[in-house]
Amino acid sequence: MNKHQHALMYSMAAAIAVIGYSLAIYLAGITNTAWSYISYVLFTGILVYAIKDWRDKQNAGLLSYGKTMGYSTFFALYYSLVMVIWTYVFFSYIAPGFMESQMLKQEALMEAKGMPPEQIEMGMKYARKFTQPGVAAIMGLVGGMFFYTIINLIVAAIMKKDSALPSDDQQNSSAI
Repeated sequence: MNKHQHALMYSMAAAIAVIGYSLAIYLAGITNTAWSYISYVLFTGILVYAIKDWRDKQNAGLLSYGKTMGYSTFFALYYSLVMVIWTYVFFSYIAPGFMESQMLKQEALMEAKGMPPEQIEMGMKYARKFTQPGVAAIMGLVGGMFFYTIINLIVAAIMKKDSALPSDDQQNSSAI
């Protein structure tokens, strides 16, 4: 199995897990945003497992930082593409009124803070542009890739496993 197939398989598993979890939260009516952060834990956990599997089974237990980062980037890209499609389907067909209800909550929050009506109107105008399903999906891809790159940098640093052979500097110092 090549790197792309392996990353695609595990990223699909991560996407299915996160979609299932997100759908369960939505259907349960949970609105506390803290629960949504668990999706990042699911993503990261499956990414770590996928890298370990790729490293140990396909690369004889060795994987440099660069190769680990390359693998995790493909993983994040495939995952993000699936999540963009899910986001579009969710906001267009499953919960078309969800964004509007969130917009009304934000508007009420702005009013409670005492913002002038003109400022609220302008803020809501721009917010409505960015919450259209297509725009939200594209912003999700760009934002997701940015955020997942940060996660990937950390995971790659932890999961890399370079050769056990000593470097030239270590060999020279031990010969002295």
